[in-house]
Amino acid sequence: MPAAFALSHQLRADAGPGMRIAFAWLYQTETGTYWHDGGTGGYTAYAFFNPAGDYAGVVLFNTTLGPKGDFADLLGRHIAERFAGKPAVSLAD
Repeated sequence: MPAAFALSHQLRADAGPGMRIAFAWLYQTETGTYWHDGGTGGYTAYAFFNPAGDYAGVVLFNTTLGPKGDFADLLGRHIAERFAGKPAVSLAD
């Protein structure tokens, strides 16, 4: 792994319960998954990767569906759970 890439994944600080942060990536300590989300002007995105599980995904959505505009996040977490072999989070939330 190139040095700059490895540097971007080094955990830097706590970011909440069960969460740490690296350069631009949040890290879930329970699952070992790095993720980032965002949105602008009616578009939302969610990206994640799990080095230990050897899986990754990106959800790009051209609207802000959902009560808080978080459908891309919800779908991304759903996909990540399926890749990890766990029961998927509900898309009905």
